[in-house]
Amino acid sequence: MLDKEIRREQIQDIRNAEGIVALFAHLEYRTEARISQTPEALSITPESAAAQIKKIERIADQEGLLQVYLFEVTSLTQALTHTIARAFRNRAGNYLLVFTADYERLDFVLIERVLSSSQVESLIPKQVTLRPRVVSIERQNPGRVHLRLLRRLTYTESDPAFQFQKLRSAFDMAEWSEEFFNNRGLFSDYYLNERVRQTEAWKDDPKPAHRRLSELLNKASERWAGKLKEEIIAGFFQPAFELLGLATSLACISAKDSPQPDFLLSVASAPTSPVAFCLIYPWGRWLDGKDDLRDGETPDHNPGARVVSLLESGTTRWAILTNGKVWRLYSGKAHSRATNYYEIDLEETLAQPGQQGSDAAEAFRYFWLIFRGKAFESQPSFLDDILSGSEAYAKKLGDRLKERIFEEIFPICAEGFISHIRQRDGKRADLSQPVLDQVFQGTLTILYRLLFVLYAESRDLLPVKEFHGYGQKSLKLVKEEIAGKAGELEERRDEYLNKVYTAKEDSLYRRLMELCAVVDKGDSALNVPMYNGGLFMTDPLEDDQTFEAENARFLRDHIIPDRWLALGLDRLARDLDEKSHALVFIDYKSLGVRHLGSIYEGLLEFKLRLATEKMVVVEGKKTEEIIPYKEAQQDKRKILKDGRGKDAKERIKEQGEVYLENDRRERKATGSYYTPDYIVQYIVERAVGPVLEEKFSVAASQLRDAQKTLKQKREKAAALAGLSGKHDDPEHETYLKHRELVDNLFDVKVLDPAMGSGHFLVEAVDFITDRLLHFLNGFPWNPVLAHLKETRDTILQAMERQGISIDAGRLSDVNLLKRHVLKRCIYGVDLNPMAVELAKVSLWLDCFTLGAPLSFLDHHLKCGNSLIGATVEEVDKALETPEQTSFFHTSEFARELVAVDLMRKIGELSDVTPEQVRESRREFRKAASALIPAKTVMDVYVSRWFGNEPVHKTVGVGLKPTPLSKRKALHDFALDFLRTDTCKEWLKHPGELDKLNGNDRKVAETALKAAQEKRFFHWAIEFPEVFFAPRQGTTQVVEKKPDAGFDAVVGNPPYDVLATEELGYDVSKDLAFYESALVYEPAIRGKKNLYKLFICRGVAATRPAGAFSFIVPMPLLGDDQSADVRRLLLGKTGLRMIESFPQKDDPHNRVFPEAKLSTTIFVTRTQNNKQGCFSIRVHPGRLIEETSPKLELSSSKVLTFDPENSAIPSCTQQDWDLVVRIIDLEQIRRMPEIAESYQGEVNETNERGRAVFTNRSTAPLILRGANICTYVVREASQGEDVRLDVKKFLVGKGKNAKAFAHKSNRVGFQRSSPQNNFRRIIAARIPVGSFCFDTVSYVMEESSKIDLDLLLAFLNSKILDWYFRLGSTNSKVNEYQFNSLPAPTISAEKSNVEYQSLLKKNQWPELRKLLCAECGKPGVMPKPVAEALAEMSCRIQRIETARVLKNRSERSHLAPESQPIQDTIDAILFRCYGLSDDDALYVSKRLKEML
Repeated sequence: MLDKEIRREQIQDIRNAEGIVALFAHLEYRTEARISQTPEALSITPESAAAQIKKIERIADQEGLLQVYLFEVTSLTQALTHTIARAFRNRAGNYLLVFTADYERLDFVLIERVLSSSQVESLIPKQVTLRPRVVSIERQNPGRVHLRLLRRLTYTESDPAFQFQKLRSAFDMAEWSEEFFNNRGLFSDYYLNERVRQTEAWKDDPKPAHRRLSELLNKASERWAGKLKEEIIAGFFQPAFELLGLATSLACISAKDSPQPDFLLSVASAPTSPVAFCLIYPWGRWLDGKDDLRDGETPDHNPGARVVSLLESGTTRWAILTNGKVWRLYSGKAHSRATNYYEIDLEETLAQPGQQGSDAAEAFRYFWLIFRGKAFESQPSFLDDILSGSEAYAKKLGDRLKERIFEEIFPICAEGFISHIRQRDGKRADLSQPVLDQVFQGTLTILYRLLFVLYAESRDLLPVKEFHGYGQKSLKLVKEEIAGKAGELEERRDEYLNKVYTAKEDSLYRRLMELCAVVDKGDSALNVPMYNGGLFMTDPLEDDQTFEAENARFLRDHIIPDRWLALGLDRLARDLDEKSHALVFIDYKSLGVRHLGSIYEGLLEFKLRLATEKMVVVEGKKTEEIIPYKEAQQDKRKILKDGRGKDAKERIKEQGEVYLENDRRERKATGSYYTPDYIVQYIVERAVGPVLEEKFSVAASQLRDAQKTLKQKREKAAALAGLSGKHDDPEHETYLKHRELVDNLFDVKVLDPAMGSGHFLVEAVDFITDRLLHFLNGFPWNPVLAHLKETRDTILQAMERQGISIDAGRLSDVNLLKRHVLKRCIYGVDLNPMAVELAKVSLWLDCFTLGAPLSFLDHHLKCGNSLIGATVEEVDKALETPEQTSFFHTSEFARELVAVDLMRKIGELSDVTPEQVRESRREFRKAASALIPAKTVMDVYVSRWFGNEPVHKTVGVGLKPTPLSKRKALHDFALDFLRTDTCKEWLKHPGELDKLNGNDRKVAETALKAAQEKRFFHWAIEFPEVFFAPRQGTTQVVEKKPDAGFDAVVGNPPYDVLATEELGYDVSKDLAFYESALVYEPAIRGKKNLYKLFICRGVAATRPAGAFSFIVPMPLLGDDQSADVRRLLLGKTGLRMIESFPQKDDPHNRVFPEAKLSTTIFVTRTQNNKQGCFSIRVHPGRLIEETSPKLELSSSKVLTFDPENSAIPSCTQQDWDLVVRIIDLEQIRRMPEIAESYQGEVNETNERGRAVFTNRSTAPLILRGANICTYVVREASQGEDVRLDVKKFLVGKGKNAKAFAHKSNRVGFQRSSPQNNFRRIIAARIPVGSFCFDTVSYVMEESSKIDLDLLLAFLNSKILDWYFRLGSTNSKVNEYQFNSLPAPTISAEKSNVEYQSLLKKNQWPELRKLLCAECGKPGVMPKPVAEALAEMSCRIQRIETARVLKNRSERSHLAPESQPIQDTIDAILFRCYGLSDDDALYVSKRLKEML
């Protein structure tokens, strides 16, 4: 029997019970035996629920096994529905209920019962969880999904049990993410609904496939349920794949411990190249965990998890998982391979009436287009296009939303809070900067909350579809109401909203706060469990001084009036559609957690300002700036405008308006950049992956032992069952015996020390989860899965206690595993407290578990300055006295042991119930309290750089500050205080400063203030379980672990230069601290770039043999100021891999589009790499391309290549092999052995103040880098000419000073040239008497051991330009780079080489052949050859001096007469350096590629 057609008019005609009965009669139910019932007969309690029931009638009965009841009630509420549903928990049979209050809205409720424990017989009673599944239908306006559901209620099956399964399937379909498919984050819903319909593929005719698949699937559930997989494959799957155009072949995956798929699928156009895996399971089997009801062959399998292992093997990029009824598509490119998929219920899809109908055609297309062979064909395939298109759409949407939040939404909401403060306090309103800071934090918090709810509702993480429950409180309802009043025209939105919402009303804000309270505390009447989490805190305790509590108090005590909240929320909820140009709701489900983080992360470094006068946005040095309008006019700054042409308007901020800027007055972030997903994935995989593999190799044998135990327990249970029919649960017993294995397996610690929005940490959670699933797939039963099962049961029991109904099927092993990884393995630190909150939001959303509260994360995600703190060892050493050798091992600090145990206990709590979260928070406070004395000691110690600087007494002068490097000879108040008994007594209660007197109190106050302002972060105290453990053999003494530190450190640290002018605040104290701390010694050279400091911190924080990977600016590889950091990585760690991205000029093809910056990734293990070997790849653009040339090199050769600077080359393997061949030549010398270079004698910055520059045309021109061309000096191509007053310049200069270098013969070279310049080393003869700016370096005749013309030939050669480029990562040509250049030894032996005649006759090929033949010994240049090269250099100089350039481009080329001479010079030099003709051709080719 086919499903009955249901028309909209039929539903609209239902006005009473008879109409409901007629509907079910039409659907072929037996309605002849109608019976009225009473609440008492159905055991409906309490009386308050029974009193709300007006009528109960059983309207249909199918053999007593499937019954339909009608309930007429006084009002429809979620609470009443659940109460009545519970009365059917223990009643035999299955039930479909219909609820109505007035027949205007009809609720169809399917009673679903789930056994929360194993189905095997055991002594443990089964726990039944009830889930009433509600679909609410508006009678007058039923939607297409509702009509489809009602059609599927048709009684067509031969058995009530099969009919109930059909009903479950129909209700599943009604809960899909979209009307025709269920997309779990693999693609964008928008892209599937809008863009796919516009493709050519959509026009393909699906009718033949629809007809044949319908025939194949007819009565499928009855035919295939309970059958063996082999039988289903032969009877259904093989023909189905053939219809889809997919050929099947038996699969064999060679990857170790990888599960085997049932088939490899291929298409006709490439039969030998598989396009996808296929995993097949028995009909209707659960795909997200074990299922011993429907799967007797592989009941312990977790199908969804096994897909991860298949994709890990890399054999194909796609995988299909199916139980015949449900088909899923997975991608190897998905962020979370386990949880991101596209799903279709094929049985439901084919059940749509009539293949000609629009519903049927659309529904089937969304199966057929995705799963047919044609979807996988070609590169890129149809599926690849959907995936990349979805990603592009999400990125574009995220970018627009990010810009709108910064420019509109955030200022609007902040203005709302400020308006409320002004209304409330009038003239007394305090709008000082501290208050504005509170407004900033409060606005961010409210936006975080909105972000969380918008995302959660879009993904059905909150029950937004439950009309009579949460739906009535939802943000979805609020945003739809606002949108209805605002209309679809963007240009009229504000006008319409301002008419409806006023500045004095606050109903929207109150509704929003009520919604936050629901998420925080839960509400059984709305079917929302307690999710807790500090983000939604509504009733902070008065003694709670956490950042979350402060923000909660602000939101409680302040209001955004309706006018501003409506404007802001509508901008957050809707965007302009590119096609219709109407405002449409944003598809937040298409925005992944990572996109959401990027949207808000850019706000974090800004502050809220209030314009005290008219302000304007102007163009700054790096980005936009906002300054007073008067200042902009006076300084003639470029004022930026909105719009174009005549309609363009200056970007003005009137007095009293709010705006955002950072401490540098900039309106855009410049010091931190959001890392692209593929970079994050690479870093996490390379750093965390090896650590996990080592962990798994140890755990594998332990898991095999656990499986042996289980086998023995099962055999024992089977024997007991044969005797008594009951037995203990063998799985539970085995789990208890091997429980420690779970803890050991999750003992992985991953840190991001500058976590921002938590991007790297979210990826780490997903990566660890996927790898764990892959590993555990090799052990179908294991203690981890048993632990997850226990967790699932705990959640369901908690839901039962709270009176909440959830879909137990969504508590998959994957979701629960992610949650466990989050709580145990993830660590992060950030200086900005709002960044910490944002990271929590990102991680909570990524690991959201239906029914379980938001995990407690304060123990692992912390606010602090990762760079400023102390170690226990250095404080111990500073405080060491003859009487006391270890301050931290005294009895006063025995509580550290307590803290270590408490922190470990917090990690073991799964936080799946509100009680467990409260326990985590309680234990954390205990641990924090136990650590206060130790933390305070270290705060006082570090304050010696931040207010408590050591001093010594100087007679007649008083107290004089002294560098800490001389601290042993000082009077050190902080250390003296720490050694006193008074201090030890005070440390018991550090908040009680009144107990201290005089200087002691001053020291303590200064220390506590500095610790708060600078956010001191002492790693061993903040994460004691990472660095300390009880001493082996005792539980009474805590000591540092031999493997203290994190298993993996990952991230993208800030790139700012630590300088007052760069950051906008005084950094002198910070610099003093870094310069005194041994850990940062490698980062002190040159500019104090924060990323260099973070690299030092990362190395120190990583455990021995741990992994460490950052993305940082590319100058790390070659810049002289990073030399010591390079030596740290090369010498003290084991570098494994470097990925280099030199492209910085093309914003579309560089890693960070918003930053003109070359970057590099390094991966290292914090152990000596005995071979010292590592790899480096240089990529042409922003992507990590496997085809990019890979270079294998060693630390020792790098140090030989550049002994002074240790530059790491970015080149090909052939490049490096040639370099090694050159530097290994015994006769090769370095440039300092033959010539010494100096920087130009005129420093423009210093000399300008001495007024040594003049406008006199007779005064000598000062040469700058732009004057230096190949071989000769020319007019500068850029910049204004500057002339020198020689007399003034030479005043006070000694005769041996560089100022007199102008009297010497010199060769000069540019000190800066772009990396893509035609040459990097450009050298010329400097005329005697000419002066040089410091943008030129030079070699004098007196400082050169070879002829200057020969030196000029060297410097302008191909081989040295190539060699230089290999080690250069920026545009500079510094002294150390010059010094690293190799040069051959010039032999003193004379030979009778007659080259002059060839030279005079310009017979260059013959001359080349003659002189190359003389260069028989690699690394040695015969003297006649040197003389000939010098003469050729002179010849080129004469030609180039006489040449008149026709255009600027000719500066980068030699004259046609010069080029053959230069080619001869190059050929001879190649031979002198030991290179063959083929090598020379290769170098020439590479030089072209390097441009």
